[in-house]
Amino acid sequence: MREVGTSIVSERLGVVRRGVCFSRNSLAIRFLAHTHSATYNPAVGVSCNTFRHPYLLAKEASTVDHVSGGRLEFGLGAGWFEPEQRMLGTPLPEKAELVGRFREAVEICDSLFRNEVTTYEGRWYQLREAAFRPLPVQKPRPPFTLGAHRPRMLAIVARYADSWNSYGPPGVIRERNAVLDEQCAAIGRDPGSLRRSLYYSIAREAD
Repeated sequence: MREVGTSIVSERLGVVRRGVCFSRNSLAIRFLAHTHSATYNPAVGVSCNTFRHPYLLAKEASTVDHVSGGRLEFGLGAGWFEPEQRMLGTPLPEKAELVGRFREAVEICDSLFRNEVTTYEGRWYQLREAAFRPLPVQKPRPPFTLGAHRPRMLAIVARYADSWNSYGPPGVIRERNAVLDEQCAAIGRDPGSLRRSLYYSIAREAD
């Protein structure tokens, strides 16, 4: 719950892009939905794809979008933090599977947010006439912020994301930016239509 509280305090101080991690904490999602009134800045929710079925995550995210008055920014990453996976007894998949699951999850959430009924046949996830009502407040769907670093993931970002998030030193980010521009050009998308953001953390002293 400290993650949610930090987000609310940050917003009151004017830090508008402070995300809340949805990874394994459903209670945090519900608390965020009840506390983020229309007076606050966009409710940025970030989740790891390895912890939830995309349908469940989409339903939780849609709830936040409704209670926040249509201010959700939907953030998703493929998953990477192996100690957290071990803690939950769910081994971290190999990279190829992580990327495959991420692509399918993004496609599923994109469809769920746009349509009242979705059928999807993927390798990792399947939906059969899955009802999704009510749809999110934002149309055609809440904006997507997708985390990615390498070419296969950046291709997914180019096709589906409204905003891209990554981390690393300036030279690495410059190279990834160039790859992302190429991926956008390959599908006829204006690279300038995709926002770019940098993940960073601030070290805290031990209590």
